[in-house]
Amino acid sequence: MIDITLHGILGKKLGKNWQLNVDSVYEIFEAIEANNQKVNKYFTDFKKFVSHFVVYIDGKIMPAHLLKSKMLENSTKVEILPVVQGGVTLIIVTGK
Repeated sequence: MIDITLHGILGKKLGKNWQLNVDSVYEIFEAIEANNQKVNKYFTDFKKFVSHFVVYIDGKIMPAHLLKSKMLENSTKVEILPVVQGGVTLIIVTGK
């Protein structure tokens, strides 16, 4: 089993802690969807304000190109953190 922690809005919407029998990070989302039918329901909302995820596998950042790689082994700890992107900083310069 893989220990999974979903942080931030992911944890609030989908459940914070999971133990799943999966081989890849991609399969984590498939398994959560199979268990609670919430990933597809909420994922379009996530796209509005969460454009990236940081995935830690046993404390190390996983490169994005390995999302579907079957690299997870028994007792692996996975943490998925949504990263909020965007926002605007306005600088108003007044002067004469």
